[in-house]
Amino acid sequence: MNKIMKRLSVFLVIVLCLTAFPYRATAATDGIVAGDIKWGENHSGTIAGTPVIYNFSLKQSGKVAVTFTFSDSNVNNYRFVIRDKAGNNLVYEHVGNGTYTVSADLLAGDYEIAMWQYVYWNVDLNYSFVPFFQASGETVNEFNTNKNNEVTCASSYALKQNRKGQFAINDDTDIYKVVLKKNGILRFTVNSQVRNMNIVVQSSLDDVSYREYGVQMGKHVYSYFCPKGTYYITLSSNQAGTYSFNASLTDIPAVSLKKATNVKTKSMLVKWNRNSSVMGYQVQYSTNSKFAKDNRACFVSNAKMDGTTLYSLKAKKKYYVRVRTYITDKNGKKYYSKWSNVKNVVIKK
Repeated sequence: MNKIMKRLSVFLVIVLCLTAFPYRATAATDGIVAGDIKWGENHSGTIAGTPVIYNFSLKQSGKVAVTFTFSDSNVNNYRFVIRDKAGNNLVYEHVGNGTYTVSADLLAGDYEIAMWQYVYWNVDLNYSFVPFFQASGETVNEFNTNKNNEVTCASSYALKQNRKGQFAINDDTDIYKVVLKKNGILRFTVNSQVRNMNIVVQSSLDDVSYREYGVQMGKHVYSYFCPKGTYYITLSSNQAGTYSFNASLTDIPAVSLKKATNVKTKSMLVKWNRNSSVMGYQVQYSTNSKFAKDNRACFVSNAKMDGTTLYSLKAKKKYYVRVRTYITDKNGKKYYSKWSNVKNVVIKK
């Protein structure tokens, strides 16, 4: 009997505690809407048992910073969140009495700030906060949708444009689409204000791909050979912040022909200005000044070479010679530069 009475006493104590101090850890979707946020102004009030909600809209992406204060000597258990309209918590702070500052880089869109007592103590708690907003200056504003990171929603980019973008707390990837109308060297210059950025340049056919991982803050320049076609430039980071970039396309580097000399019997020495950024050279020679017929060619696969000797030529014939560089893709296909100037030499010996 005594054991039964003790258990009953414990049960009654628990019931009384739950009645006096009901547990409240609800998401702030059913609270009291206090109004819309006014940037730079003080907002204040009291929190009872129901969450207090403030709405705000961003017409452009940027950084939201909120300095808030909770003050009540009896309670030390508050929640402060910034969430999107889908109910996703982007900032979630569990704090006590005092003043705090939180910030979040956000895309354009609709959001809310919510505050509530984690455990409702049946008292009104005082709060105040001042919100600030600073636009990122993003060239093309992204809105808070679930399709930002899809290739089909890539932002169109034209070569030589300066673009500025932002990684937000709710968007860690930006994709740009660029059309290259000729073969060339894509020069990509990025200036990052975030750490550990990743860069991927990939063709729409998935046959050309370049990747840079862990790109640090500061200015970086990358060069990629890209055959003509459509490309997607993907920038991503797990940190919020801004970046800027510019891309341009230049022709495959050409070389100039320095000299052509009959140095041995039925042989010709050809010299050019080498270019170590290519993969090799093609030397073409002919007895036709316009290279319309009787053409021959040889390849020099070492980009560090600046000349070669042509053999088995015809005596007493005038030969015309020119040279161009080439770059090879991963399948072994060669892409050529423009031809150099033309020189001629008579094979006298």
